[in-house]
Amino acid sequence: MGDRLVSVIIPTYNREKLLPRAIDSVINQTYPNWELLIVDDRSSDNTEALVKKYISMDSRIKYLKNRRKKGPSGARNYGIINSKGEYIAFLDSDDEWVPHHLEESIYVLENYNMSLSFALWITIFEDGRRIKVFDPEIPSERARLKKMIESFKAKVIGKYIFFGDDFYEKSFLEGGSYCTQLNTMVINRNLFKKIGYFREDMMVCEDTDLVYRAIHYYPFVLIDDYHHYYYQGIDNLFNFFDRGKLDIERAIEDKGFVERFTFVGLGVIKMNAYHKKLVKNSNKVIRKRECIGKLNNIIGRKYFTLGFINQKVNRFKAIFFTLKSILYKFTLSRFLFLTNLILPFLPIRLDREKIKGDLSLW
Repeated sequence: MGDRLVSVIIPTYNREKLLPRAIDSVINQTYPNWELLIVDDRSSDNTEALVKKYISMDSRIKYLKNRRKKGPSGARNYGIINSKGEYIAFLDSDDEWVPHHLEESIYVLENYNMSLSFALWITIFEDGRRIKVFDPEIPSERARLKKMIESFKAKVIGKYIFFGDDFYEKSFLEGGSYCTQLNTMVINRNLFKKIGYFREDMMVCEDTDLVYRAIHYYPFVLIDDYHHYYYQGIDNLFNFFDRGKLDIERAIEDKGFVERFTFVGLGVIKMNAYHKKLVKNSNKVIRKRECIGKLNNIIGRKYFTLGFINQKVNRFKAIFFTLKSILYKFTLSRFLFLTNLILPFLPIRLDREKIKGDLSLW
């Protein structure tokens, strides 16, 4: 098992202070046969000097300056192109792995003839709180995983859960199936010939998009063990705020927040629009109409959320986004909200709680 080379790719941009945590977690892997490609998206801090210090201590580490299109997709693609491993793994520059991540992932892939694996993760917030996905100490969380196993007819061998290549379709129809994350993924490099690389026109959700394409084509194994520490904070492109604690009425007054949320929201919409095309052209998805209906609902809710979020900062955008949401699905509450945006002097009574129930913060 130890003879399989794993290429670990870390894209980074101005993360000099956070990067050592990620690098050290790769160096500390119990699986020794890896190469680490740190792809610098032209940082303006001391990232290059930091990485070269590590290189002087460990020849398995390589420094690449991204010469492709900027952004995380271009950086990761540049890493893939320059990698040599039979397997490829990804790690964000502000996160870390547990020491046995690669060893256990390669073990299950090699011993069960699989090409794609994922593991569980722990989200760490800036205030120190930790949330485990499918936390075994929270019965309702464990019940979610059990329900997934039963619903998707997964095969369980010890702590290894094997899902079929129909997971992609069923995940739209069944819902509540989020268990795949790029930073826990280990993938046979041959799969990229089928799924393609990261989309370089996407600045957010590019990781989820690639993972979804992978599980559309291939079965995967989920390791019921925590391999990844996922740090959230202001520097995170997608998770720059705690959705569980968001005061949305205050947030819509914050121009900086609104602009970042809008940027992320448009990325989510773009990703789901791509997957509508994938579903339409797929020879694997059977219930295409239902899947497309689910995707349209996701896109419509996201547009409505962007309309709601922009109502105080940019009324023109709020009108535009709300109108787009109505084109995906007409509801009376969306129509009344749009009317209130266009004609604020009319005495329209809005059901704020019903409106908030139609929002999608993810």
